[in-house]
Amino acid sequence: PAGCFGRKLSQRLACNFVDKGSQPENQSMQAGNQAPTSSQLEAVVALYVRGDLDAAHTAADELTKKYPAVATLHNILGVISARKGNQQDAVTSYLKAIDLNPQFPDANNNLGVALRALGRPAEAIDRFSRAIKLRPDYAEAFFNLANAYRDLDRREEAVANYLEALRLAPKHLGARNNLGIVLNKLERFDEAIMHFKRVIEANPASFDTYNNLGLALKSLGRNDEALASFRKAIEVKPDYATAHYNLGSFLFDLGHREEAVSSYSDALRVKPDFAEAYRSMSAVRSFTQNDPQISHMEQLLARSGATDDDRMHLHYALGKARESLGDYDEAFRHYSDGNRLRRKFLQYDPDVERRLFRQIKQTFVDAGPHLALNHPSLEHRRQAPIFIVGMPRSGTSLTEHILASHSQIFGAGELMTLGKAVYANWDGSTVDDALLEKIRRLYLTDMDRRGAREPYLTDKMHLNYRMIGFICMAMPGARIVHVKRRSIASCWSIFKHYFSDFGNGYAYDLDDVAEYYSGYMDLMNFWEERFPGAIHHFSYERLTEDQETETRKLLAYLGLEFEQSCIDFHETKRAVATISSIQVRRKLYKGSSDEWRNYEKFLAPLIERLGTE
Repeated sequence: PAGCFGRKLSQRLACNFVDKGSQPENQSMQAGNQAPTSSQLEAVVALYVRGDLDAAHTAADELTKKYPAVATLHNILGVISARKGNQQDAVTSYLKAIDLNPQFPDANNNLGVALRALGRPAEAIDRFSRAIKLRPDYAEAFFNLANAYRDLDRREEAVANYLEALRLAPKHLGARNNLGIVLNKLERFDEAIMHFKRVIEANPASFDTYNNLGLALKSLGRNDEALASFRKAIEVKPDYATAHYNLGSFLFDLGHREEAVSSYSDALRVKPDFAEAYRSMSAVRSFTQNDPQISHMEQLLARSGATDDDRMHLHYALGKARESLGDYDEAFRHYSDGNRLRRKFLQYDPDVERRLFRQIKQTFVDAGPHLALNHPSLEHRRQAPIFIVGMPRSGTSLTEHILASHSQIFGAGELMTLGKAVYANWDGSTVDDALLEKIRRLYLTDMDRRGAREPYLTDKMHLNYRMIGFICMAMPGARIVHVKRRSIASCWSIFKHYFSDFGNGYAYDLDDVAEYYSGYMDLMNFWEERFPGAIHHFSYERLTEDQETETRKLLAYLGLEFEQSCIDFHETKRAVATISSIQVRRKLYKGSSDEWRNYEKFLAPLIERLGTE
């Protein structure tokens, strides 16, 4: 339901589908009785409520032709068109309504909903904002505005507008549920869980909230509770494909491969066109020649109604399937097509990265080395962080899993804490003691609240390689492990994988990957010169060639005794929520850094820029 049209019948008739502030329309409707009667409106509403959308659309269309100057009728026609799935027609009707009556909050709100459905969230934000300006207590518009900000991954703005929707309408369960989703992405897990539980208390049949609660519990490592929550969602709604999918993904993270395939299969049984489930399943199952799943994915890809998002997931899935069959030309075609669609959505701008790298380097060229002396070393702290940094697909997940297999180390995964602390407080140019103290306090406070008992905690946010200067100066003595893999192997692996987050926009074009990698290596060389000896460089290739020697060197750098469990890391039971989950469940093997050679003829941009070593 959108705006006035979609409330209970008596409420709709009471408001007569007209915003109370729309004086120009009320006056024009009264002049010469150029307006539909209550019975005519009631007839349209009755058809809509009954679900007879074609008849409702016909009746509303006839009324708009008979009374073309009545904005409310165009709004009603738009709502019916949207409900039928004709979002572009809905946009046309809403624009007509607004043209007739610019002071029509419901039509602006409804137009925003249609624009968002068409994948145009920035335009939707403008319309929701107009609706709110016209009606400041419009809770539903605040809710919709938050959803549009969420589409753009503008999380803090989404949170602010969900909270405003809840202030105006405390029982708005949709706003509370979606607020929990964004809080979870912001790593405010306890708050997210609180909101999800409040929704469930109000509506125990809220299957989607059980699913969302499972994701938050998973993030806190409360694995048994997370599994129970996903299964509760499925119990409440057995045909809930998303919960089957999320259960499968979590089982995969936990290393239960066969159970994961079973859950993915359940998701596809319920929703045979679930493109994302095909992509995830392709990572955990093997394919055979003439595999019926391949032909089914190809049929889905060829559908005229397939969205760009669906096609993207299917291309990645088919790329993996064709690769497993040795059909590398077809695999590369699918990977390239999937990347093209992903890059189009993210709208990556390499200039942003270039400016950031320049800013970071200049900041620490100017920063005086004395600043680090003003902050106590972490070496004697009860619990100390180990930062694992590097490029994606370089072995950072493997390195963390090796370390988390040690009795003295807790593997915390990819934490957003340091990046949030830096970007929220750094002006992009200078570093002083006050900034460093704030970063230190925010980071260590967040680390302490995670409740780990071990004396060391790993933070595997690979992007923290950008933050090494802040780490060294705000937290002297912190351990930094830089995982380095052969450049072309790392870059090819990045290019062929889908990343669910928004932070790897360079990954979907070979030239962008090559340029980004060069910038990363330049920055790492800068850190090595600026903070000599602070970083332990850990080679993925050397690890695969001599596992024990390299593991002993790593543990010695951390000041820890060798433990055999670090060699037998594949037996460690812990969730690994990255696309490297398969690799950490098996013993090390040589040769993975040569898999790019199957695609060598396609990789000229990488080879010319980075070489092959």
